[in-house]
Amino acid sequence: MKKLLATLAFSAILATPVLALDGQALYNAKGCGGCHGEAGASITPTFPKLAGQHASYIANQAKAIRDGKRNSGMSAMMRPIVAAASDEEIAAIADFLASQ
Repeated sequence: MKKLLATLAFSAILATPVLALDGQALYNAKGCGGCHGEAGASITPTFPKLAGQHASYIANQAKAIRDGKRNSGMSAMMRPIVAAASDEEIAAIADFLASQ
C-alpha cells in the first residue's frame, strides 16, 4: 500500500505543470533596466529599446550574444549578464519585453 501511495504521489508531482518563469522579475534581477530602461523602454540611443519587439527576435539575439555568435556593438558588455541565462529565462524575459 505504501508503495502504491508513493507511486501515486510521484505521478501527481510529474503531472503538475511547471510554473512559468517571471520575465519581469528576471529582467529586474539581472539589471537589464540599467541599460535598456525600465520595462525595456530605453531612452538612450546607445542601448536598444526592447519593449514591444518580437519575443523571438529578442530571444535569438540574447542567445547569440550568450553563445558568442554575436560580437557587434555592445555585445561584449552584455555577454557576462546573459552568460548563465538558460533558454527558458531568456524566453521569459523576451516574452515580458514583447508585451510592453
